Amino acid sequence: MKKQFILILFFLITIFYEQSTSLPTVLNDKTGIRKHCPYLVKCMSPCPYGYIIDDLGCQTCECNPCQLGPPLNEYPCEEGQSTCSNSKGICTVTAEGNTYCCPTEKSGSCPPSPDPSVVLCLPSNCNNDVDCPAREKCCDPCFRCLNVTRS
Repeated sequence: MKKQFILILFFLITIFYEQSTSLPTVLNDKTGIRKHCPYLVKCMSPCPYGYIIDDLGCQTCECNPCQLGPPLNEYPCEEGQSTCSNSKGICTVTAEGNTYCCPTEKSGSCPPSPDPSVVLCLPSNCNNDVDCPAREKCCDPCFRCLNVTRS
């Protein structure tokens, strides 16, 4: 019984060793340590937006090149263009060199604006919704990140 246990343990260790040495390795530039890259990627196949290199230096799927939702495929981005043809998005280039029109507006509404003639604005902290945390929008008249109100 003890001999069988040792044989099974040896077999499992051998399999684990073979699998761990067959993983692709990369040299992490930040630490100088070799890391094993898992075969798993962030999203399901196929990978519609191409692959990128993650923080460990491993290849992984770029699930969505846009921060605020899926790309606006109906609005093209020409080479060298920073805003989309509809002016409602920004042109984003993936590591693969693919260009997408990404939305710059979050869902929801800004709170009602006070009368602009009596508003003293602090320096702005945003240009569009991309610059704001998750539940905030870039709102007029002062271009500040404010909590979203649902309409």
